[in-house]
Amino acid sequence: MAFKWSHFKRDLSDRLIKKACRKVIAEKDDGNKVLIVTMDALGDNLLKVKSIEKIAEFYGKENTYILCKDKWQEIYLKQGYNVFVDKYKNILERIKLYKKLNRFKYKKVIYFIHDQKNVSEEFINSSDKIEYRIRESKDKYILEYHQDFLKEILKKDVDVEELVPDLRYIFNNLKKDNIITVGIGSAARVKTMPVIKMAEIINYLGERYPNSKLILLGSGKTQVAYQKELSKHIKVKNTVDLVDKISLLESLEYIAKSKFFIGYDSGLTNAAFTLKTKYICLHWTKFKTWKHNYEGCVTLLGEGENPYKESKYGCDLLNSITLSQIQEGLEVLDIYE
Repeated sequence: MAFKWSHFKRDLSDRLIKKACRKVIAEKDDGNKVLIVTMDALGDNLLKVKSIEKIAEFYGKENTYILCKDKWQEIYLKQGYNVFVDKYKNILERIKLYKKLNRFKYKKVIYFIHDQKNVSEEFINSSDKIEYRIRESKDKYILEYHQDFLKEILKKDVDVEELVPDLRYIFNNLKKDNIITVGIGSAARVKTMPVIKMAEIINYLGERYPNSKLILLGSGKTQVAYQKELSKHIKVKNTVDLVDKISLLESLEYIAKSKFFIGYDSGLTNAAFTLKTKYICLHWTKFKTWKHNYEGCVTLLGEGENPYKESKYGCDLLNSITLSQIQEGLEVLDIYE
């Protein structure tokens, strides 16, 4: 296997953190503190909103601490949680964090993980741990997995409908504006359409809704580069490029205020679901784990052959979605000018 500097740095970081934490002794406290470790991506954290709320109700919100990546801390702070932040690219900051974490004596450490490697377990000195991870995600809706996990923790049944996330309350006096929000990126190329295909959709929406502003949202270097190419093919004049130009909370507020959202299988699409904004998800797989079958949610899959076989983006199911399917989705959502 070829040497990778990034892997070497990660392994070195892990060894240094474990060594630094080994001798830390937990200080005495009331023994009621519960730590929930949730190191997944944005969409995963948004879908956990109600499930974490159930856990916090069970143990007491004042006793509930969240450990997440630094990118998502504003979401948990807005919900009123005690938050620890893993600045996962800074070794010294991580050593300080995990030494601090190990000074608490936790009643329970709950690893609520969808699919990320759970390295934090190796750093936290607690004997009372419970871990949840999706082992097979092909045949079951994500909130049904949460339902199973909560039964294990709470020792009682919880209805799936009780776990449907709703984050509208973190924004004051929300009113719908004459805007359409567009998520231009996703975490993987296979979930992202070729630039020319997404430009075709944006141009269609711009022409269909000439009096609405199309707010383009996304973040990170990859999506900035994608948007740079996308802009060369956008012909309509009613788009506003906010990719990597505003904060996460500002992006969520735009989605909450928009009359509908369109995007890929991504964190921002799950944000629309969480904020009760009507949306169209341009999907890439038939697996139902991440498909929300609720009013106001339309998930599209193509049925034809991939017309962009030479592209590094997308797959057959995603790239063969047609404008007529999008038109039908808009009619289902009852979205008119």
